[in-house]
Amino acid sequence: MPEVHLVMGVTMFAANLVAGLWGIVAWLTRTPSVFFWHLLRFAQVTIVLQIVLGVVLVLSGFEASTDIHYLYGVLPLPLMLVTELMRVGAAQHVVGDIEYDKLPDDEARGLAMQIFIAETRVMALGCLIIAALALRAGTTSGGF
Repeated sequence: MPEVHLVMGVTMFAANLVAGLWGIVAWLTRTPSVFFWHLLRFAQVTIVLQIVLGVVLVLSGFEASTDIHYLYGVLPLPLMLVTELMRVGAAQHVVGDIEYDKLPDDEARGLAMQIFIAETRVMALGCLIIAALALRAGTTSGGF
């Protein structure tokens, strides 16, 4: 079981790193990417699965080599939730009181691009922070 947790940890690290880097490139080049959102959601699933595996290990009597491992292992979940809230806030900040349905097409496209940039920036940076936490969790467990 610890081996599965280690493999999932590496998967979580890699998924968040790839999603974060993909999002940074999309944000900086202003290139909307549906694939980024698929990567992001996969990375989020790996976070949940990794934490579930960690809890199962603890309940089965396994212990990490240091207590700080638990902190680095659990932090990605609240960070994921906070970045989702920040994403919504970023989009609301861009939209403000604008009535999107009443905008001319060119202005609507411009507003959609601003929303894309704001949301992608927040989520990509969150993924990179989560990847760093996953790496740190791995180093505190002796797995890496």
